Amino acid sequence: MQQDVRDVAAVRGASETQVEVTSGVVELSIRPDRSALARYGLDFFDVQETVAAAAPGEVISEVIDGQRRYNVALRLPDRYRSDPMRCAAFCCERQVAEQVALDQVASIEVTRGPENIEREENQRRVVAICNVRGCDLGSFVAEVRARLRAIWSRSD
Repeated sequence: MQQDVRDVAAVRGASETQVEVTSGVVELSIRPDRSALARYGLDFFDVQETVAAAAPGEVISEVIDGQRRYNVALRLPDRYRSDPMRCAAFCCERQVAEQVALDQVASIEVTRGPENIEREENQRRVVAICNVRGCDLGSFVAEVRARLRAIWSRSD
């Protein structure tokens, strides 16, 4: 995408070219390390189960009140779920009475993710924005389309 924006900026008449801002939401990224998992005899499911129980919570029971049913979930307090250092101490169960800290089998970091993901005709869409100066809009658009078609046809 960045190359496409540079190609638009190179067209005669392009001014103040930029990409629509789509990032900004803070995310906690947990990436399992395959070799570390293998060393401890764990798999992705073990890490997934640990993170799922810690973050959104895990349903452990059900309460029935007349005709109504309510799930009972076990969930860690926010202070444990939002701090990467505290998340690192979550334990994955290896075998009976043996546990491995999450940070020994996965990298844990705070990242910035997309605030929203725009789609058009079931494909992701990112908008390049620019002003046009010193040439007519029709010629500018025709040249941008031609450049982008040439680039996209080479990548197919």
